[in-house]
Amino acid sequence: MIEESQRYLRLEHEDKESYVSYFTVNAIVGELDFPSSEIFYFQQQQFTFPVDTSMNVEIVENRKALTTVRNKKKGTERP
Repeated sequence: MIEESQRYLRLEHEDKESYVSYFTVNAIVGELDFPSSEIFYFQQQQFTFPVDTSMNVEIVENRKALTTVRNKKKGTERP
């Protein structure tokens, strides 16, 4: 059985239950010491319970990235 909540999913298995939640980050912390604070594990280090992480990255050419940022600043973002 799957129970949906606004902040998580609760999954009932035969012998246990588990919870699933997603946390989306759209900006990366600007300054992290490397190699002691790898960006992929930065938030994971703060928890006392097991956490799975995944990352979906879109590589954008510099010119397109600059155009996107400028349009966002103007409030005229285009796809």
